Amino acid sequence: MRFTGSVALRPVRLGFLLPPDDFALVRRVVRLCSCLWGGRYNSIIPFFEDVRSRWIASYLPGEGVDVARGYIDFFEPDVLVEATAGMAARLGWRDESRYLPLPRVVPLDKFYEVDSRGRVEFAAGIDIINVIQHLYDQEYKYQLRHRVPYAMVEVAPDDAFFDVFPGVFPEDEALAYIANAYRDVFEPEVLPPDAATSLRSINEGFIGPLWISLHGLEEDLDRRRSDQTIFMFDPTEAGDIIDYWNYRLVRGPVLPISVKWLPEHVALLRDRIERVHRPIPGNPYGTMF
Repeated sequence: MRFTGSVALRPVRLGFLLPPDDFALVRRVVRLCSCLWGGRYNSIIPFFEDVRSRWIASYLPGEGVDVARGYIDFFEPDVLVEATAGMAARLGWRDESRYLPLPRVVPLDKFYEVDSRGRVEFAAGIDIINVIQHLYDQEYKYQLRHRVPYAMVEVAPDDAFFDVFPGVFPEDEALAYIANAYRDVFEPEVLPPDAATSLRSINEGFIGPLWISLHGLEEDLDRRRSDQTIFMFDPTEAGDIIDYWNYRLVRGPVLPISVKWLPEHVALLRDRIERVHRPIPGNPYGTMF
């Protein structure tokens, strides 16, 4: 009898336990995900112990931590990264694993450390330096006739729109080597964090750090076949950022729109809606897609 098989590699699935109203903390986690292979697929899990109308309907029994437990059941992370010590334990998460040589719980403030030689070591997951090197060796070592439009958006002080689309690197000095490699290899166009850049990112297909984190990974085909979704959110609100980030993990394609730039996107949205809202060919009843 002969057996055959194959081995498929995937990144470690991380779930970040965060208070859902801490804008700075949510933004920090999103930027850290830009540094990791598969980082765009990490989930952000809102942790709170009281009752909040955004997350719990008034007619549903339960406590706040049940919301975090539900997110964990759905996303099935391998490792939880907790913003505050004790969060994972409060949820009944055990810091042990039978199949992964990794800690099951990692404090956010120890998510990466610098060793004696000045090298960064992540507690879970791997950085995207190897991905950048692979892309350089395979595709960018020699000048391409048609270059992919890479972007690096400047940091906005109180708006995380570009942190989640198309991605922004952290400002941590220890992680600067990742942003420097991205600049050296892809020579991205530096863009201001405004409505015009949002429109260009959509229309011209700019690629950013979060796209690099997806290299070599295959998405579920059913997810890719789902209808176009327009997701409007306030990128200055931590809860909105969490909702958009997690929604995009299970639904695609998703077009993000900042509510404060809605007037500048009206024409684009009208065109996108009219393109997909059309009669089904051969249907005699006038039913529309």
